[in-house]
Amino acid sequence: MDGTARLTATVRPENADDRTVVWQSSREDVATVSGGIVRGVAEGSALISATAGGAKAECSVTVSQALVWCSVVNRLSHVTTDQTAVVVAKGRAYKAALTAESGYTLTEVSVKMGSEDITKTAWNAEEGCVNIEAVTGNVVVTAKAEVKRMSEPIYNSAGEVLYPGLAGDGAGYRGSRLVTLTTESWEEAEGAWPRCRTHRCRKQRPAMRLSAPT
Repeated sequence: MDGTARLTATVRPENADDRTVVWQSSREDVATVSGGIVRGVAEGSALISATAGGAKAECSVTVSQALVWCSVVNRLSHVTTDQTAVVVAKGRAYKAALTAESGYTLTEVSVKMGSEDITKTAWNAEEGCVNIEAVTGNVVVTAKAEVKRMSEPIYNSAGEVLYPGLAGDGAGYRGSRLVTLTTESWEEAEGAWPRCRTHRCRKQRPAMRLSAPT
């Protein structure tokens, strides 16, 4: 709206007695016209006519709201999104699914639009998606994922801690067989204990080796 466009009327023949063109709009609340210059007033459609002598020509014009673009910024740590758009039109809906990388758990999500924190209304934890019904400002999505860890330890009959799945101090997997760890010298354990993403052995700790559970 509030934009302009030029229409041109050509009178034929060139030696016509009346070459004066009269412009009119069927809806001046939508679009006005003067000298062939059409100016948008409000959303809608109007019929612009040009008359010269007994001849008349018409042109239909549509006035629509100009799109205003808002930026979308993703600040993700070990998280991926299915939405790659970096802009979204103001007033339009925005939806994006967030997924933690393999071996990670989504732990933190925040959504801001303009200067307002809209996490409570925009983030659906059950569906794992950001959903904004109508964008009114620049969008910033921040999400963080951390390595998966067992929340509750499991103990064997000897009181040793067993963590099925990801390894922690005292337990791990060898193939598909659950094993426990016992303290030994670093040299003996260095080749026996497989490194993994979730556990980093340090030499200042007692070294570990794998053994069958009791």
